[in-house]
Amino acid sequence: MDRDHSGELGPQDEHEDDVYAAVARHHIIGSQLGATPMHRVRPSAVDGWLAELRRKGLSDSTRRNAYTILRAVFDAAVKTRSSVSYLWPDFALPLEP
Repeated sequence: MDRDHSGELGPQDEHEDDVYAAVARHHIIGSQLGATPMHRVRPSAVDGWLAELRRKGLSDSTRRNAYTILRAVFDAAVKTRSSVSYLWPDFALPLEP
């Protein structure tokens, strides 16, 4: 997020935050994966979740945003030594056309 010299978020940054919040709500929190405790999430569950997002017809950028948010959550959990003890696997991300 870019802030102006006053430290305030600009309109573009606020819009970006809204987009990420909506993606998290609709495609992560509201999914079966989102209802699964972090320590029970396995790479196969993430693969299945990504496949489900594709089956729903979500754009590459929406799927990429959802994956990026999910990965950030798991990265933060690993850094804070939460119940997630395995390293985050690398998945093939949707490429832009």
